[in-house]
Amino acid sequence: MNYEHFERYRDIIDDFHAFMDCLKRQVKYSIRANTILAKPEDVFSALEEKGFVLRKIPLHPRVPAAVIVDMCAAPGSKTTEIAQIIQNEGTIIAIDSSAPRIKALVSNIQRMCSSSVVVIHRDARYTKGLEGIADKVLLDAPCSSESTIRKGVDVKLSEDIIRKMSALQKSLIRAAHRILKDDGIMVYSTCTFAPEENEEVVDYAINIGFEVEKVSLPLRYENGVEEWNGKTYDSSVRNIARVYPHLDDTGGIVIARLRKVSD
Repeated sequence: MNYEHFERYRDIIDDFHAFMDCLKRQVKYSIRANTILAKPEDVFSALEEKGFVLRKIPLHPRVPAAVIVDMCAAPGSKTTEIAQIIQNEGTIIAIDSSAPRIKALVSNIQRMCSSSVVVIHRDARYTKGLEGIADKVLLDAPCSSESTIRKGVDVKLSEDIIRKMSALQKSLIRAAHRILKDDGIMVYSTCTFAPEENEEVVDYAINIGFEVEKVSLPLRYENGVEEWNGKTYDSSVRNIARVYPHLDDTGGIVIARLRKVSD
């Protein structure tokens, strides 16, 4: 595992030693009860009878029924969770460009009875027919996947990969701007810690017509960074939530909530 790569974040993570120690431990498993098909208490009881030790985590937000676009949807864990949250009242457009991953997406949608989901097989950067359709967008963007190192995945990590991912993410941000209605909300997230793929991308989003809103999570997190490698970002990037693995023994994720500014 290329743990030396993470030295680049020493100056922006307060307890860097705890962060590094956590990266070297296997991440804990999480289970989501699908309330479309079962009551959570029944699922928990069945698992506890099999010897599992469970702890409830209140993560579900409220999402009013609307048109929601999941731009990089496969294999569908977040797509089906959104369907569960809205109890299939509304429309979810799930987009992905990978044929094998689309098969997994469709399989999971059917398995989870997510009847509110429409699947589109295409590169999400191409938005013909979808302009101005979405009340909300989820862009869980392709990234350098640094945090997956806790899953035992030997991720190829380099600054060249980070730069390429940043360019792709910015092109997806442009597409999201076209898809959203004025005043629509986008959640942008990655499973990487690189400011080039997070604050820099959000700073780019601000420049094309988004504003950053404060993220509220039932987890401990740190704010976004305003400066990195000689670059200074818009001060509102501090509203980004950086969920580091060592704070609550989770996987790592960075989340931003963006609103499309009306023309």
